[in-house]
Amino acid sequence: MPVKFQCTCGRSMNVKDALAGKLVKCPACETKVRVPFTNDAKARISLDLDSQEELDLPPELADVGQRSDSGSGGGRAYGAGGKSSAGKRKAKASGTSRGATNADGERITLEDCPECGSEVKSIDLLCTSCGAELQVDTPEDPKRKMLVLGALGALLLVIVVVVAVVVLGGSSGEAEYAEGVKALGQGRFTQAVESLELAVAADAENAAYHLALAQAFAGVGNYSNAQKAASRGLKVVKEGESVGPFHLLIGECWLELGKAPKAIRALHNAKGDDSVHQGRVALLMGDALLLDGDPTGAIEQFEQAMESEELKADGLCGKGRVAYWDEDQEEAERLLQAAIGVDPEHFKALRALTELCLAQERLDDAAGYGARAVEVRDDDPEAWLLYGRALYGLHHLEEARVALEEGLSLDDENSDMLGALVKVYIGLGPEAPESYSKALELVELALEIKASPELHLSRGRILMLSGKKEEALQSLKESGTVAARVEMGKIHFENGDFDLAIVQLEHGRKVSGLVEPRLLLGKIYYQRQELAKVIEVLEEALSTAEQASEELLMLLGRSYAETESHQSAETVFARLTGQYPQNVEGLLMLGQAQFAQEKYDATIETLDRLLELESDHQEAKALRRRAELARFGEG
Repeated sequence: MPVKFQCTCGRSMNVKDALAGKLVKCPACETKVRVPFTNDAKARISLDLDSQEELDLPPELADVGQRSDSGSGGGRAYGAGGKSSAGKRKAKASGTSRGATNADGERITLEDCPECGSEVKSIDLLCTSCGAELQVDTPEDPKRKMLVLGALGALLLVIVVVVAVVVLGGSSGEAEYAEGVKALGQGRFTQAVESLELAVAADAENAAYHLALAQAFAGVGNYSNAQKAASRGLKVVKEGESVGPFHLLIGECWLELGKAPKAIRALHNAKGDDSVHQGRVALLMGDALLLDGDPTGAIEQFEQAMESEELKADGLCGKGRVAYWDEDQEEAERLLQAAIGVDPEHFKALRALTELCLAQERLDDAAGYGARAVEVRDDDPEAWLLYGRALYGLHHLEEARVALEEGLSLDDENSDMLGALVKVYIGLGPEAPESYSKALELVELALEIKASPELHLSRGRILMLSGKKEEALQSLKESGTVAARVEMGKIHFENGDFDLAIVQLEHGRKVSGLVEPRLLLGKIYYQRQELAKVIEVLEEALSTAEQASEELLMLLGRSYAETESHQSAETVFARLTGQYPQNVEGLLMLGQAQFAQEKYDATIETLDRLLELESDHQEAKALRRRAELARFGEG
């Protein structure tokens, strides 16, 4: 009687009941499922006459009909722990096989579980005692065996024929080469690599195939593989064939990989070969010599390249880069501008100008050149990095984020790019606090790639802004920079550990132009009423600050006033109220310093300015009356 059941994929199956309990492959999804037992099939299972042991129907078969109705395929699909129970049975260590037969004469073998020794049946997937997975051995179908052997024989015959065709010259890779060269011409470098690798595999003695493959690898930026492919091609170049293109490409690859001496050797081998553009050789040689620290030799090569009209912009750009290397920024800019005059879309010149303007802190110019550079070539991560830094300097944080993330998508292991992006996210933090977590994620990634004091400093700042002061201190210690010491001083200052703060901030004080450590030291010394020290460090800060802060001027003016240095106090408060005319407290203290020097007219004038801002200021009114009385008394 046929057995009807469903696979787990939903496919209905109808098989002979003689297959009950066996694994069959679903024709739809090819999953192996066990055929359930029908009541008729259960009734035909009898004891093996050779065995005196009683054979019980396995528990998993008692309700197999119910499970098959639920779409589970009739057998246990999963064993203990939810894992698939179709794993191989472990080899038996010992024990004997016993058996029973069903009504069709097919044996159901009884064996010992290899794990616990309990009796199991050949149709079991798991030991019912310990749950060990067991191998399911299904009887071999002679017809199926013959079909499999026939298929293997046919496959072997096909392989033999293909090999014979290749050996006899039936395939030389010409079609693959043609497809690869076409892809190269269209800029589809990845597809070119795939086609040309097949061409080389078909004919490894064809030098042209290797050269084209090298060009394809260079196109995708894989200069290491490009150099290897060109070198292999060089080995199979036939007598009379040109070797110049191979040496030229090898030199360019070594240059891209930063190996200047190897690039120079390869380019020397390309010199004088009529099959390559000698101006191009000279241009690359100039780049290599500059990288190798020979600016004079580089200039000679760039000038030689400029003899070719189409390389004039390249030569000017090269000479401009040499001038920048020599720290002659004025000449560098003149030459780079000349290169752009010849070719307005000269990428290297635009990128070099972006870098030069950044070094000069001409941020608007840097952003302008950077925007043009990435417009000409949007696949250069260095250009995106320079452009992003310019935008960050201009406080265009969202635009800087977009630029740097574009660069990161091109080079996700660029630690400089990650570091710059970290600074952007720190800057975005006050408006979007979740930016701190993003910044921390990026700085951790950057530290895995290349640890640096600057990255540890950034990590410390992020942790400090996130309120994790102890972790911040540890990261700042690892940085060891002056800026990190200043940040540590700020943390100690906020914690009220003034002695520790002074130790760290004094390091920052040694650096000319740093206002922040001096201001913090001034605050500490003011709280300790060490006014002479306050005046000393704040005068230092004032001498370097282009635009002194209200806080700095106010603290310095107070210190002068409290030491009765009224003339100095007047000078500082006059500067304060000149820069910040709405500062009422500054006007009051300016008036007090003037009154102490008996400058009554000046006092009245200053206090009138204050009362215009705050007409009910009682202290100012009282001081003004005193100034009027003093002036009247003099009269």
